[in-house]
Amino acid sequence: MRRPFSIWPRIVAWGVPLLALGIGTILAAVDTVPIWTSGGSATTGVETFVAGTVALGPAGLVLIGAGVLSLTATSLVEMVRADAASPEQPAG
Repeated sequence: MRRPFSIWPRIVAWGVPLLALGIGTILAAVDTVPIWTSGGSATTGVETFVAGTVALGPAGLVLIGAGVLSLTATSLVEMVRADAASPEQPAG
């Protein structure tokens, strides 16, 4: 007896890699973001802020790679699942 079919695992299996690919593309395109860090002085009591940048490009490239690999794996699983679900064809 077959279990009832649920669509949610398939949505998650395709959605997570697509989300990682999209966010990775955005992070790689933005590349850097300016930030302000607090550099308060304990002796003068005056709080100062220092400008800097954070590199987002490497994180974007990692997410792009993870998304592509996950999409490839999900495609292979879907191909094998479709092949297993199809009726056997007689040889010849």
